[in-house]
Amino acid sequence: MSLYTKFMGILTGLSLIIYLYVNIFVINKFQTQMIERVPESSVRTIYSVIDHYGKKVLAKELSEEQAKKEVLNQIQNIRLNGGNYFWIHNLQNKMIIHPIKSALNGTDVSIIKDPNGNSIFVDMTNIVQKNNGEGTYNYLWPKPEEKDSKEKTSFLKLYEPWGWIIGSGMYVEDVKATMSGFVNQIRIVLLLIFGLSLIACHILVKNIMNGINDTVETLSQTVHDLQNSSQKMNLVSRHLTSSVDSQVSSITQSVTAMDEISATIKNNDQSATHAYHLSGITKSSAESGKKTVDRMIIEMKEISLSYDDIHKNVVENGEEIKKIIDVISQIAKKTEIINDIVFQTKLLSFNAAVEAARAGESGKGFAVVAEEVGNLARMSGQASSDINQMLIDSQNQVRLIAEKTTKNISLIVSRGRDKVQAGNVVASDCLKELNQITICVNDQDGSINQISVAIKEQSSGVDEVNKALKHLNDDTNNSVDMSNRSKEAAENLRVQSHNLRFSIQSLRKMLGAKKSYDVETLAAQDAET
Repeated sequence: MSLYTKFMGILTGLSLIIYLYVNIFVINKFQTQMIERVPESSVRTIYSVIDHYGKKVLAKELSEEQAKKEVLNQIQNIRLNGGNYFWIHNLQNKMIIHPIKSALNGTDVSIIKDPNGNSIFVDMTNIVQKNNGEGTYNYLWPKPEEKDSKEKTSFLKLYEPWGWIIGSGMYVEDVKATMSGFVNQIRIVLLLIFGLSLIACHILVKNIMNGINDTVETLSQTVHDLQNSSQKMNLVSRHLTSSVDSQVSSITQSVTAMDEISATIKNNDQSATHAYHLSGITKSSAESGKKTVDRMIIEMKEISLSYDDIHKNVVENGEEIKKIIDVISQIAKKTEIINDIVFQTKLLSFNAAVEAARAGESGKGFAVVAEEVGNLARMSGQASSDINQMLIDSQNQVRLIAEKTTKNISLIVSRGRDKVQAGNVVASDCLKELNQITICVNDQDGSINQISVAIKEQSSGVDEVNKALKHLNDDTNNSVDMSNRSKEAAENLRVQSHNLRFSIQSLRKMLGAKKSYDVETLAAQDAET
């Protein structure tokens, strides 16, 4: 079944449904509203008339009896279309006025029932009491001058000041008879509208179908081109993915190499910093050594001066020793004088002894004294000889010690001077070397500083290159993602174009197009792509 046939069938079915809906629901609802609204409007009009007279009673322009009489006279003579009328009964179900059946006036109508057994006026009274003083009631009631009861719908409204219930209604068959001509006109108009709509839709659908057929043909060609493009894009995506993968591998290796270079540069930077630190320590040590050598040279000079002082002191001590030797010589000379005195004493003692001997007994005491003096002279002579010998020995010993000491000290001073001189030479050489070391360390310090600065700049450059490579790596990864997405999109496009071609073929069949491709041919073409 073609799309045209389906569309026209659906349109015809919808038209039929609308036609039936209007006949069954809309017209019936309109009839029901007319049956209810016309009596309601009429009753509300009479209610306003009664209310007008009720206000006159309140204003004491009329008595209640006069007002009721005026109202009843007016209602008695009012007739609506189709002979319909108004009646009034009260809440006690007593008929106040019935223009058609005057026999009911003043009687109890609670006992009146319709053929269905409904107490008509009792039900009416209950309705207005339960529904805020108004309501609609459907029942069976005979038409004027007819015996058979007909379906009737009445509207009721309570006028509370007087306890009156005003009612009026319409017979359903009268409304249907009145509306039958109008309903037939509506049905004819609907049929004309539906017929014209079908003709217009036929023309419109034909034009649309022709346009769709042309569009389908164009779309089919477009899908064919789209499949070719998707195939080419798929191939390009594959080559791009392969190239990007190779680029990612190369960039990854470059990033790894740059990381290693960066690590090496950082190690060199640390080594240069350490060398700079060691150079500073070396420089400090060289300067300390230089200061120490300077102090050593000063100390050596002081030692040399001390040796001069020692030599001078030794010479002075030699002079003092010579003076001591001279003193000892003088003491020895004085001892010789003592020896001479001892000799003279001995001689005197001898002479005294001789004289004592000559004196005999009287000279014995003097002889003893002379003997003791002689003994004392001998002892003094012996002591003087001993002292003289000791002085000679001391003089010789002092002379030997002085000569030996002078010789040894002179030798020591000479050797000390030689050593000090050699120390001065070594210290001077050390000072020169330390000065040279200080100069070299300063030069090395500057070179190391320049190397450190260069390494820092190189490290910064490597970091920048590393960052650039990482950004490039990220961009390349994004390119990989985009390439994969493009590949997926190309594949999805191919699948969608494949599905679209089959959908177009199905659409052609639905449209009943003359041109069409075989489904197997389409499947074979898609398998090739």
